Amino acid sequence: MRDSKDKPSVAAVGGSVAFVYRLGVCGGGVDIDDSYKAEQLANDIFATVDLLLTVFCARCIVLPTIGMTFDDIESAKKFYTAYAAHAGFPVCVGQHKAKNGLVMNKRFYCSREGFHKAKDETQSEPECSWKRKYERKIIVESTYIITNFVEEHTHALVSPNKQHLIRSNREVGEKVKHTLFNFHRASIGTPDAYHFLCVGLGGFENIGCTLRDLQNYHGKLRCMIKSSGAQIFVDQLSRKALANPGFYFDYSIDEKGSMNEYNMIFTPFTGVNHHKANVLFGVALLSNKKIESYTWLFKTFLNVMGGVEPALIITDEDASMKAAIQNACMRHILRNVCDMVGPELKEDDEFICMSSETPEEFEERWARIMIQFDLEHHEWFAGKFDIGSSWVLAYFRDIPLSGLLRTTSRSESANSYFSRFIGFKHALFEFWLRFDTALEDQRYKELEADNVTLHTTPILKTSWGMEKHGSEVFTHEVFAEF
Repeated sequence: MRDSKDKPSVAAVGGSVAFVYRLGVCGGGVDIDDSYKAEQLANDIFATVDLLLTVFCARCIVLPTIGMTFDDIESAKKFYTAYAAHAGFPVCVGQHKAKNGLVMNKRFYCSREGFHKAKDETQSEPECSWKRKYERKIIVESTYIITNFVEEHTHALVSPNKQHLIRSNREVGEKVKHTLFNFHRASIGTPDAYHFLCVGLGGFENIGCTLRDLQNYHGKLRCMIKSSGAQIFVDQLSRKALANPGFYFDYSIDEKGSMNEYNMIFTPFTGVNHHKANVLFGVALLSNKKIESYTWLFKTFLNVMGGVEPALIITDEDASMKAAIQNACMRHILRNVCDMVGPELKEDDEFICMSSETPEEFEERWARIMIQFDLEHHEWFAGKFDIGSSWVLAYFRDIPLSGLLRTTSRSESANSYFSRFIGFKHALFEFWLRFDTALEDQRYKELEADNVTLHTTPILKTSWGMEKHGSEVFTHEVFAEF
């Protein structure tokens, strides 16, 4: 037998205090006090459990009782926490004594026990003070027994209508976490998610945590993924590209070998669908507005499109973007020049720097170069000259596009749409979740418009067959233009 001072123990306390000792297998017998025999102890425990069940049914409170046993420390903690929740006081878990890696005793007590040190109000909290901790648990065959319990408190207990606010009674449950995740995917904030939970669960007291608890959980989650958010983002899109041949993803890191996941420039490629609504072709996130960044972007876009250039690119007045587009077009022209006439013309400074201010200036310079290199009757150059208005920057100055596209309103409309889902403070992983939701919303609206066109007929203004035929082959939005 082992002396009582060597017995493993656990303590459970309220204002009350309870000590729980471990009973272990030792020398072929049950390691308990001499005053107990194993059989008698088992009978006492069963009798105690029966009594406590009766008390629970009558009072909805199970009191800790000396002699109660638990399979492990966690079971003892859950029991005492449940008791404290019913009684109305918060719980703290004390330190434990261990022997050979085995917890010998544990103490649970009311958090209002003792005195608290004054907090240094001048000390600032770090931006991300939460860290993941790993703890080892040695699982052994053991039993823990309550050896001491003090029920009295020196303070008033929390009333039943406030017991859900006790810290030890609060926990962000899995259902709450799942709801918060879905709300943030839909670009709905934490406070709105919390109020939705209140309505769905029948009251704030049924949520299991406070709004601050939920906000802290979200902040800790962001802290956890902050250091690896960019890699998570890249891995997620890389897997998507492998699974879906129609999805393209590429990225480039800066000269320092890193990617900044904040304050990036959202650069969408927006077109117009058959309902005259904005549709997203692709999107890029750029770290800056340098010409090199836009050049990489347009080269990548051409690669996505199989080398087929768009007939027209409409941008804002960003000088770097304009230069990058012109460089991309000129690079394509010069790449073919080598095949046609050799490298001499490509190396000509005057030919490369064809940034003419007016169409007339471009035509004069082109004619001079054709004469200089004897290319006046060259079929390929003649063809490029004929379509010069589609690739020479001088032809695009001050063109209103005849109302085909109202570029300002289109751009503002696209920006307004995505701003409902995306914020500048979001990490890359959060951006992807919200952006994916925005795309689903855009696609669903197109399906709705398709359905309306398929099952309804616009009102005709004449009896002409041409008008009737137009109403059958065009979408309602396009038909309204005629």
